[in-house]
Amino acid sequence: MILGLNKSEFIGAFYRDGSLRDIYVLDVAAKDWSIFISWCRLNYPLDFFVDGNSAELPSEIEMIWDLRDKQTVRLGLSVGGLLLNCHFFSKHEIELDLSPNDVEFGEDDLKVLQFMKNLGDSLGKRVCLTPENPTDAWSEAHLRYQPTSSMIDVHRLGPIL
Repeated sequence: MILGLNKSEFIGAFYRDGSLRDIYVLDVAAKDWSIFISWCRLNYPLDFFVDGNSAELPSEIEMIWDLRDKQTVRLGLSVGGLLLNCHFFSKHEIELDLSPNDVEFGEDDLKVLQFMKNLGDSLGKRVCLTPENPTDAWSEAHLRYQPTSSMIDVHRLGPIL
């Protein structure tokens, strides 16, 4: 049992249909973004890109927002070899994407669940895994985590293929 789930309960979250999965942290402010960046620096190998070119990750979130207003930015995190990407789309939510094609059942799926829990705990915020580009991330989530419960909740799963 992982974070209150049996493996068979969450395999459908990573169904392979050609689309990405998104991890969202909802209702964030600038201070949460700063904590997120610091937390990432401490815990994961990072690569930062500006217009597709490798660049140094700015020390302040405001500098990233300034860059993003003029150029394309992406932060790549290696979570145990699994690539998560943050594109800084919104100041009000942290969104990371991953490809289900890269998620090996029994290994990488557990890394994603632990990442969600650790991220939610570090920010004290709700975290969810959704299909790509949901209209309402929390209600359309496959998996949801709330720091107050320390459990991953299976909400809406895709087909088990």
